[in-house]
Amino acid sequence: MSRRLLAALCSALLSCASRDPVAVKSDTGTPSDTGGEEVADTGKPIPEGAAEALAAYHGVFCRSYRACFSVQFQSAYGDEAGCISRRVKGSLAALFGTGSTLTASDIQNCTKEYVEPLSCERTLEIFGGNPVVPAACKRSGTLLNGAPCAAGDQCKSGFCNFDGTPACGACADKTSLGGVCKDDLDCVESAVCAKGKCVAPSDDKGTCSDTQPCKIAFACKAGTCGARVSSGGACQELEQDCVLGLRCNGTSLVCEPYATAKLGEVCGITATGSLAFCEYGTKCKMTGPSAGTCIVAAKQGEACNKSFTGSTCEVPLQCVSGTCVLISSDACK
Repeated sequence: MSRRLLAALCSALLSCASRDPVAVKSDTGTPSDTGGEEVADTGKPIPEGAAEALAAYHGVFCRSYRACFSVQFQSAYGDEAGCISRRVKGSLAALFGTGSTLTASDIQNCTKEYVEPLSCERTLEIFGGNPVVPAACKRSGTLLNGAPCAAGDQCKSGFCNFDGTPACGACADKTSLGGVCKDDLDCVESAVCAKGKCVAPSDDKGTCSDTQPCKIAFACKAGTCGARVSSGGACQELEQDCVLGLRCNGTSLVCEPYATAKLGEVCGITATGSLAFCEYGTKCKMTGPSAGTCIVAAKQGEACNKSFTGSTCEVPLQCVSGTCVLISSDACK
């Protein structure tokens, strides 16, 4: 999940996180979490108005994500203000690097393309898939394929390929249908990576299998894409049978909400078959193949481990070589 949270929008225009937190208020009117520790200014020029434009942009997605996936949202961001500030923090760090021509006006024009409320399917595509990006949101830089990058705005191709790692990526072309891939983001827009090959997902009533997935809105049942199962309904596939925002309990085989675990409690797959996300401020330290314990989220520079939610680092930090870092175009040269 960590690479997707980082790169779902980097490949086209806007990344995930920031250099300086944006001054925003929480829903109660009090100052909210600003996204972790400050990051030292390395002198990278940031266009005037970029932070404000990014805050408006990310606000659209934060509100939609909270409405559709409340447990995951709360686990990662706490509240809307925390979501905005943390995603802006990552964006300002990753964007505007060498080769970028991105401006604040570009971000403002892109934001107009996303009319609220976004559907849960569209929201999931943006946060964890390979969405079709509006033309107004596509920006290319000047770096040629193979050049190091932190975001797609630096690349002439418009795509920064992380090749399955959270460290610096390299400018590259997207892979065509039928080509080899490691992740959905490797493929041309709207395609998915199934068993290492880019394919176009099937629509309702279309054929499906392990090598031919359905579109996000549908579940694969007996080889045919169809409606997802509502809460309390019988299910078989843990992540794909239930309506978005629910999960199939691995023990009862019934669709249910995701669970929340507190500091010191079991996270991941619990003894009852539920999937538990750690509460805000904590992350899941895996102690086995599918379960772990909620620990205090690691801050920048602190030691980290991989997890089913990406890592034990607080968002938007990434776990690179065992240490929490903020992916920055300053370091990707």
